[in-house]
Amino acid sequence: MTAERRKALIYLTITLIVGIFIGSLVPALFGHMRRDGWKERGKMEQKGERRPDRRAGFEKMIYKITKPDSSQIGQIRPILQETSTKIEALEKGSNKRMTSIMDSMKLKLQPVLTSEQMKNLEDFSQRNRSKRRGF
Repeated sequence: MTAERRKALIYLTITLIVGIFIGSLVPALFGHMRRDGWKERGKMEQKGERRPDRRAGFEKMIYKITKPDSSQIGQIRPILQETSTKIEALEKGSNKRMTSIMDSMKLKLQPVLTSEQMKNLEDFSQRNRSKRRGF
């Protein structure tokens, strides 16, 4: 084997090892970021807080779509804030109605399902109820 081939083989091997290393770290890093984000969201839900970026994200999306100039932003901001407030109120009301409908369903299912099945349904319902509160 010539020196050039040996050198090329070493570079290929090093590239392969670095690629495997990076390939294993990146998903782990994103997994940690995602998991930490869910933990933070869960803490906020326990405190009764909403995600702080919700309104800002809505405004940012509208600004990105419309591309307003500086004079328009001052006129648009109150409209977007009013709209965000209305959307949040609508979501709260909708979530309350959904909860009452689900509770009614559980009462109707109680005579049909076993206690283990009801426990599973209740656990599932609690998990989803906490997710709805975050939005």
